[in-house]
Amino acid sequence: MVNHRSLVLLVSVALSLLPSLAAAQESSESIAARQAMQDAMRTMHARIEDLEASNHSLRAKVEDMRREIQQLREETRKLGDQSSLQDQMRKLGESVREVDNKRRADNEKVVAEFARLAKLIAETPVPSPAPVVKSSPPPTAPSSDPEPKVSSRPPVPEKGIEYVVKSGDTLSGIVAAARSKELKITMKQLRDANPDINWDRLRVGQKVFIPLPNQ
Repeated sequence: MVNHRSLVLLVSVALSLLPSLAAAQESSESIAARQAMQDAMRTMHARIEDLEASNHSLRAKVEDMRREIQQLREETRKLGDQSSLQDQMRKLGESVREVDNKRRADNEKVVAEFARLAKLIAETPVPSPAPVVKSSPPPTAPSSDPEPKVSSRPPVPEKGIEYVVKSGDTLSGIVAAARSKELKITMKQLRDANPDINWDRLRVGQKVFIPLPNQ
């Protein structure tokens, strides 16, 4: 007996894999063949589902007929050899064979259609991806006169004093304290002289270099 659920599953898997053929560059013939194959597989999927439903109905009908035959046999044994009951049993047996033959024929149609579809998939050429041409940029001639690096930071005076941060100190507070001692310095100069200091998070005991402007 053909397992229709397995066929439906196989067709569904094949339908899910077909779009991967379009990942590569395809010719118009390949596109048309792939689309025709997709349509055929969708039709096949629908036919298999219809045949599965029909097959289920036929199996149920066969079982009902078999039960009727069994009942007739029991009645025949009870009533003796009666030609009418024998005729009913014969006709019912023929009906059972007819229904069962139709079910088998449907199974064979499904197998044949699926084999044809599998052959179509196997014979469809898979387009090869177009070669990717990589272009290299032209080499850049080295400059004979390299440009000197210009620092955007003004030079820090070599002379200065070291200040140890106390609790509550801030950038503006340190500048104000320096000015109170006749040291002409701005907050920008103090920042430039201490580029590694995070002025928003001064730590107690941290050392700050206070530059002395050249006189």
